[in-house]
Parts: sequence; C-alpha cells; structure tokens
Amino acid sequence: MSFDKRSTLPTKINLIKLKRDLTLIRRVREVLEEKRSALLLYLNTMIKEYEKLYNETSSELKKAYDTLQASLLTIGYNRSKEISDIVPSTLRVNVKIRALFAVKVPYISIAENSFPKMDFPSDVPPSLIESREKLKEVFEKLLRLIEVENTLFTIINELKTTQRLINSIDYSIIPNYEKTIRYISLVLDEREREEFSRLKMIKKIHEEA
Repeated sequence: MSFDKRSTLPTKINLIKLKRDLTLIRRVREVLEEKRSALLLYLNTMIKEYEKLYNETSSELKKAYDTLQASLLTIGYNRSKEISDIVPSTLRVNVKIRALFAVKVPYISIAENSFPKMDFPSDVPPSLIESREKLKEVFEKLLRLIEVENTLFTIINELKTTQRLINSIDYSIIPNYEKTIRYISLVLDEREREEFSRLKMIKKIHEEA
C-alpha cells in the first residue's frame, strides 16, 4: 500500500485521492492502536488468572493423587485393577470457538455425564471414592488452565501481528504517502506559478499591442 512518486501522475485528482486515503490509513492505525491496548490489558488479566489457576491446580492435583495413591496401597494392585476395569470410559470434552477482540480462542468444557454416579463394591474404601471426586474437580480446573494457556498464546500472536501492522503503517505506508503528496503538491504549485507567469506575459503582450 505504497506509492512511487515517480509513477504517480501529479494531478489534482490524484492529490485529493491520496489525501483521502492517508486520512483513512491514519484512522486504521488508530483502530489498531486501540486494539493493541485492549489486547495488552486483557493479556495482563489472563496472565494473573493463569498464575493463580496454575498454583491452585498443581496443589489440588497433588492432594488428589496422594489420596488416590494411599487408597490403592490399601486395597492392593490387583483389586484396584479390577475396580478400574468396571469404571466405564465416559470422559468427553467439548471444544468450541469464540471470538475475543476479533480473535478466535477455544472454549473447553466437560461433556454432560462424563462423570456418572457409580455404585462401587462394598470393599472399596471411601478414600478411593473421595479421590475420584477430587480428580474430577481438578480435571475441570485443568481444562480451564489449558483454555487460558491457549488463549494467552493466541493473544500474544495477535499482538505481534497488530504491532507489525502498526510499524508498517508508521515506517513505510504513511511516509510513502506523505512523500508522494508533497511531490504532487510541489509539481502543481510549480505549474500554477508557470501558468500565472504565462498569463502575465500574454496580458503584457496584448497591452503593448
């Protein structure tokens, strides 16, 4: 979106068009600047949420696995294997896309009935059932953590793209337009002076005649 002044005809029509385009480009830059500011603000918020969620998830996941390990040691490997075989594989995850500042980011959720209620054998210790519930809660947070992390990467990439566009406008497109506008303005001014001098000369010749 740049002009070579040598290939642009120095006419009033082109001058008007270039000035109009330059105004539009500056408005586009303002919009990009607003978008960048909004993305930065949201990015800072998401980073804080990610750090908090990461710490919570790590802590709760460790507790859940500690409870699970203690339960498995109590009932033994063979019995725990038998219990795991009767638990159906029902876990499903829904992934949807939503728009955020014109950027597509994922929205992840657990499908309904992914953790159905079960009637465990009577010899199953309560701690094993408790660890299952804890893992369920942690898994939901883990999905949210994955969602936030993916959103962070997407926003960072969008910020880079937006910054490149702003830099291109600032250091290439706008300077090219301004140079071309100055060039055409100088040529038109020179033509006006030449035309004025020519008219004065014709007038003088007529007066002498």
